[in-house]
Amino acid sequence: MTLEWTQNILFTIIDFFALLTMIFASLFALKIIKKKAKLTIKAALAKTFSMLAVGYILYAAAELIWHMITLAGGDPSLGIAEYFWVIGAVFVFSAFAYFAAYMYKEHKEYKKGLLLLVSSSVVALGLLYYLIGNFIVGFQTGERALEMFFDYYYPISSALILIASVNVYLFFKKLKDFGHPLLFLAISSLFTFLGDMAYTYYSWNDIYGIIGLLSDSFYCIEYILAAIAFYMLFKTLTTKGHETKHSKLTHHKKVKWAIKAFNPCLAARIIALIISLGGTTVMLGWFLGIPALTSILPVWGTMPFSTALCFFLSGIILYLTCLWQQGTKKDNDMIIIMSGLIILFFMATLLISMFVGLSTGIEDIFVKEASDAVKTNVQGRPSAGTMISFILIAIAGLLAVAKAKKTTKKLMIIGSAVTIIGTIGILGYILNLPVLYYSISDWSTAMAFHTAILLTMAGIGLFILGKSGKEVEA
Repeated sequence: MTLEWTQNILFTIIDFFALLTMIFASLFALKIIKKKAKLTIKAALAKTFSMLAVGYILYAAAELIWHMITLAGGDPSLGIAEYFWVIGAVFVFSAFAYFAAYMYKEHKEYKKGLLLLVSSSVVALGLLYYLIGNFIVGFQTGERALEMFFDYYYPISSALILIASVNVYLFFKKLKDFGHPLLFLAISSLFTFLGDMAYTYYSWNDIYGIIGLLSDSFYCIEYILAAIAFYMLFKTLTTKGHETKHSKLTHHKKVKWAIKAFNPCLAARIIALIISLGGTTVMLGWFLGIPALTSILPVWGTMPFSTALCFFLSGIILYLTCLWQQGTKKDNDMIIIMSGLIILFFMATLLISMFVGLSTGIEDIFVKEASDAVKTNVQGRPSAGTMISFILIAIAGLLAVAKAKKTTKKLMIIGSAVTIIGTIGILGYILNLPVLYYSISDWSTAMAFHTAILLTMAGIGLFILGKSGKEVEA
């Protein structure tokens, strides 16, 4: 059970950072297209980064599709995710190979490059030979041609990408602002290779175990590095007007400049989109009857439909409140108000019903939860912590559009409170203490694990808005 729990946590982290990678890579690619005529970056480097962006978008999409099909109880093998990975690998390999050819032509550092190439080739191809010779060859009786192709393609392609990417270590310092993001992507490719090698080992031994955990951990690091890299690339293009000043700063001032360059509203909007997407996914889980979406594990608490709906509305509130604070889209205030009032209606009613010990009927107004749901006191009723958090989120949105005094400070306080409530729930699952995820017999239903994660993110989003926002004048 511990192994399965850890695997699910790793899958969640992989999916989260794969989604961030897709978002930032897409934003970066759009910037490249929009600023094509104005870019100071050389055309060859623009092509390199564009190919990497496409490759990682396909990687991330494949990862998300694979896990979604798996959660739905289907078999993702030989499906569209496989083709996305194959095409993505072609783009990533082409990008690193093109970059190497261009930089060697420009700088003529053939001796160092040859040493790196030979060293990486010996290591990568040696591991590849061991895996293919011991675990792939001989296991293919009865396999279709396409299955055999994928068996060989993944380890071989990741090895070739690793070999092509080692040239980045030689040249990244020559690229100034674009060097470190490219270095992160090269290191990301190293972890892709390690993940693929471990995956090949445990999949052909048909045992997940420690090697499986290592494989998924490597994939986690791969997407974390990729998300950071594409965020840095996106910010570099966005703040290009500062590049002359930035290039002259000391290391200490560069750190301060990077902190100032961070766009809090963009971060809050990304969090808002993830929250709404999470709520939508769980609602689909209820409609389609997919238990893995409503409760990550059968023995964990279930996210009620009302909670999923409120997450969808909370994401809208957070996103539009951010735009409101920036002084744009002020005609959307009615959407914030209506979303907040709907949340207040559901959660305040359910909270009161919990204290008075009555069922209101709105618990199962959309869908009916199973009578034997795990750690549930009243079917369809969220945990006490969940209801309080949503009431606070709704109040935050209403305060923002009402232009109340000291709104930013109030947003920070509300954000901190919601973050604490969500974090306590997460700790409850980690420490296996039901009381921390609000599972109190005959009183409060257990908070679902993904509810705790999304509430923590919502709280962080509100805190960011409060910390970075300005008071809106009446």
